[in-house]
Amino acid sequence: MKLGQTFLNFIILCGLVACGDSAAGVDEVAEIPNISGDWTYNLSFSGNGLSCVYDPSAVTINQTGGTFTGRIEIPDATCTFQGGTPYSLGDWGADIVNGTVNAAGEITFDWGGSDTAHHTGTASPTSMSGTMTGDDDTNGIPDAVTGPWTATR
Repeated sequence: MKLGQTFLNFIILCGLVACGDSAAGVDEVAEIPNISGDWTYNLSFSGNGLSCVYDPSAVTINQTGGTFTGRIEIPDATCTFQGGTPYSLGDWGADIVNGTVNAAGEITFDWGGSDTAHHTGTASPTSMSGTMTGDDDTNGIPDAVTGPWTATR
């Protein structure tokens, strides 16, 4: 009987050591930030003699898991080419495509029509920021451009 009790104590002790508290030492699984909804977007960029500053723009995002689409409505942007006279782009809009966001908050997306703008950066439920790289031809010449972008709720 003593041997049976010792064996039972051993099994109980092993079970406590092996299992312990199931939550202890387990990393929390990060959730993908919820970025669905309306945002205010800002962008400035330059490259090859072209420089543009966008007025604050309205962005709407529709997210499903780690992917999203949306739309940007730009009220105006002011650009200069090779130090010349500033000119207005007027109001226009573009679809947001190829959107991805992961649990680490890494975000990528594109927008544009005749111009393309590839965005990379980080996202949280209340703010996003990063770098835009693209090809802008507002002056009739394709220009490789880059610059910072931000978005806030």
